[in-house]
Amino acid sequence: MLILPMERTFDIRRPPVVTFLLLLINVIVFFATVGGDEGAIDAAIAEYEDRQLLEIELPIFKEYLATVPDAPEEWQRVEGAGALDEEERYFLVYWMLMDGDYSDYLERNADRFTIRELNALEEKEEIVETYQETMPVFRYGFIPADFSVLTMLTSQFMHGGLGHLVGNMVILVLIGLTVEQLLGSFNFLLFYLISGAVGCILFGIIHLGSPLPLVGASGAISGVMGMYVAAYGRRPIRFFYWIGFYFNYIKLPALVMLPVWLGKEVFDFFFTDTNVAYTAHAGGLVAGAALVLVGKNSFAKIDVEVMENRDMDAEYREDLARALHLVDNANFVPARDMLVRLLKRYPDDHRVLFQIVQLLKAHPASKDYHVATYKYLKSVLTTGTVSKDALTVIEDYWECATPKPRIQGTLLQQLINKLIVVDELELAEEICESAEEHGLLDAEALEQANSYRLKRQRSGA
Repeated sequence: MLILPMERTFDIRRPPVVTFLLLLINVIVFFATVGGDEGAIDAAIAEYEDRQLLEIELPIFKEYLATVPDAPEEWQRVEGAGALDEEERYFLVYWMLMDGDYSDYLERNADRFTIRELNALEEKEEIVETYQETMPVFRYGFIPADFSVLTMLTSQFMHGGLGHLVGNMVILVLIGLTVEQLLGSFNFLLFYLISGAVGCILFGIIHLGSPLPLVGASGAISGVMGMYVAAYGRRPIRFFYWIGFYFNYIKLPALVMLPVWLGKEVFDFFFTDTNVAYTAHAGGLVAGAALVLVGKNSFAKIDVEVMENRDMDAEYREDLARALHLVDNANFVPARDMLVRLLKRYPDDHRVLFQIVQLLKAHPASKDYHVATYKYLKSVLTTGTVSKDALTVIEDYWECATPKPRIQGTLLQQLINKLIVVDELELAEEICESAEEHGLLDAEALEQANSYRLKRQRSGA
């Protein structure tokens, strides 16, 4: 059974950098470490074979298989090590070296073995301990028998196989994109790592003393799912579900899924026989949800605009259109008020600034006109070209500004240079003359601007 939240809230203008960074790190770590694990396992199996321990240990392993309900019967019928081909020997030795339940069986029944068998098992244990130390999964995975804060973090970026990695990363992308935008990148990363660590802690408590490592981002990913539903709270959202061969969508209050997911992990822990770390999933799920529920009104505020899936472009266009409609109907005061409100939401928007300048042009002596023109020109000078609107503002300002233009210094020098670059030489000359007349530029800057303008003029001629 698979149930995933699928509410469309992603805003492409706000790239979820942390989600993609986590994806990249997980992929790089997997391919950087998978060879180390395989190399160590191959070396351990080779040394086991060199010591010729299989013939001694095989009868013990067959007795163990007889106690395992789902063990393949063909392995129990193997007559001896000599009856196995090379591939079968490799698989069987791998199983004997890596099966934690088999190791527990050997400890429980140590008093039943002969001296020869005990010596062989001791040699095998030396091989396992030697090569485990070189395996990344044991060096960086979280081992309940050896609690470590460092491995609580590093284990979140380790994976046991390609399928394990792909499954986790697909869910991370599907859900993480939205959660990062809901919480913000910093909180998302912090809560992600905390959820994974809490998953390790719960796994370690349930499997206290186990020497087998926990690896994978599953606890952190479950935490992301918990964050998602906690952020939406009682709001109804869409969930995709897949049961057997049937799949569909259902709309439910988001938090309803938290006990459902938690119950599924608990059920699977008690009633399924796999190596999946259900307790880590449960711990991460609860941790992620708790962090958001506790902090959503303080340190983990939710971005409501993302949650409501508001089309900010559409809202902007509608508000600007209403303001222009007011201008067309000569309702200048409400038009100006609406444009000022828009400017607070979009401080560097050229179109809004242009309309405000046009409205204030009727009062060329006002401080607001000078300030609005300054902001507009400062904004447009960061672009690569000078638009017709920008030229209109510049020409109007140097013609209308009362008692004199107030734009000076660095911004004025940049403006003159930009006009020269786009071959507006006459306008540049007019502004240079105004700058000289009103003392808007120091003598050196004015000389540089005129020199550049004349060179440009000569090269054009």
